[in-house]
Amino acid sequence: MMLSSLPITSRRRTGGAFNWWLSAPGWAEARVSNSSTLYETLRLWTGHEMVITYREAREWSLLTAQVDLNGGSGRAEIDRVASDMYREVTSRVATGGDRVRSPVRFWNFIPDIHAPERDGLDLYRAFNIGRHAAMMDWYGSEEAFAQLLPTATGVGHDGCELVVHCLSSVGAQMGVENPRQQPAYCYSQRFGPVPPSFARATVVQMSDCGRKLFVGGTSSVLGEESVHVGDVVAQLEETLTNLRALISHAFDVATLNLSPIGADPLTRLECLRVYYVRPSDLTALAQHLGEVLVDTDHIEYVRADICRVELLVEIEGVVPLDRPHASGVKAIG
Repeated sequence: MMLSSLPITSRRRTGGAFNWWLSAPGWAEARVSNSSTLYETLRLWTGHEMVITYREAREWSLLTAQVDLNGGSGRAEIDRVASDMYREVTSRVATGGDRVRSPVRFWNFIPDIHAPERDGLDLYRAFNIGRHAAMMDWYGSEEAFAQLLPTATGVGHDGCELVVHCLSSVGAQMGVENPRQQPAYCYSQRFGPVPPSFARATVVQMSDCGRKLFVGGTSSVLGEESVHVGDVVAQLEETLTNLRALISHAFDVATLNLSPIGADPLTRLECLRVYYVRPSDLTALAQHLGEVLVDTDHIEYVRADICRVELLVEIEGVVPLDRPHASGVKAIG
């Protein structure tokens, strides 16, 4: 197993520097690594400038939208900014290139994610209002929303940019939920007037390597409640329990219970990204995961703020569903 951090570099994009910790994971970048990059700058209805980069491979596309929210006006209307961003992103995915693609995975990097915005909401809950409105318009009905909503990750950072990555595919997709958790889009209003718009995971059919499970940001949540507050090791264990349950359920749904998953579903994980809040926790997290995930080839560690202030760790990853994972061979998803 290779334990690594993201490379400490910066990539220059139109409109300013793009920090390495705001990138999509390496496995997603690898899907479009040999394609050319298109750049576009446009002005949203809110007046903010948005920079878009777009890379397209045969079956995949990765679109990144970036808006600088430096200053009070951007944060005060982050719901409108998020709605405009998601509408622009989904429309470009649908119309770009010569093959029809659909969003299968989102990453959202939100500046000052816990900062107050208005009406008692933090920036994450305000962001969810805009994201939900755009996604409901995109899917058109509650039924389609529940069936096709992709998985996602949403974490905070100390910069000024609101960044959205959208990985899209020509393959068929299916959303999967975790039997131990309430679907995020069904959360009660204790977590905001509008719930987060993402599935726990997405199954995607890939022509080159069969079906893969894209697991969204998973943390120490049981039902809809945060558990083991303040204890990073206990939160990590709960997160791994959630991952086991999600992978097992997805495997049963996708294979119609025809193939055994094995003793520990975690052995199926190929590529992981771990978001951690406190730098002092990194050593313990890496050591524990190194002991548990002995067959996982690649782990990225990123310092970030989790969407709930009491949560200390969040994990996402990729799982093959159609063939056993061969340990010792580096996988890129």
